[in-house]
Amino acid sequence: MNDDMRKDGGPVDVITPAAAPAQEAPDGTQVRVRFDDTQMASTYANVASIATTADEIMVLFGTNRGWSVAGGEITVGLTNRIIMTPSTARSLLDTLTRVLEARAK
Repeated sequence: MNDDMRKDGGPVDVITPAAAPAQEAPDGTQVRVRFDDTQMASTYANVASIATTADEIMVLFGTNRGWSVAGGEITVGLTNRIIMTPSTARSLLDTLTRVLEARAK
């Protein structure tokens, strides 16, 4: 946990990718990475889907608001699309795997 607080007053857990290399400036000094969340928006999603191209991986997020399957179809309202490189997707996968394994303990 870090010292930042959510808007509701609760603490914010920041998990950084284990595979992320240490950041160095061109002169060799260490650079601290700071996450600026002042422009961040939060959206709830209970559905995620993946789409790919040769150079990108897209994660589509949305919400299934239906209570039952009517007519054999479910409509999911997509709200966000995150487009990333394969290396960023791998880093996300590694981080999610680590977080989920820690929660299962």
